[in-house]
Amino acid sequence: VIRFPKAVKVPHIGWNGVRFSNHPIFNDIPENPWFYFVHSYYPVPSEDVIIGKTNYGDIEFASAISKDNIFGFQFHPEKSSKIGLRLIENFVKL
Repeated sequence: VIRFPKAVKVPHIGWNGVRFSNHPIFNDIPENPWFYFVHSYYPVPSEDVIIGKTNYGDIEFASAISKDNIFGFQFHPEKSSKIGLRLIENFVKL
């Protein structure tokens, strides 16, 4: 993980868009949804596991990853209103 540079406000708090790939975890979620973030660091995966990306300032970072039956999100689905609840529902169905 890497700490956001001083060029952006840290921690990154608030709503931000996520561009995601065609993955079942995002079923019935409209393109470019907004999720709630609270973080000062972002991941740089060494494998091809990225299923969602977000921009903060000039930085594009992995905001959703998946490998086998493991998922990781940089945002908080539980704080992301109806879209977050849909994501959690999709996870349970998987």
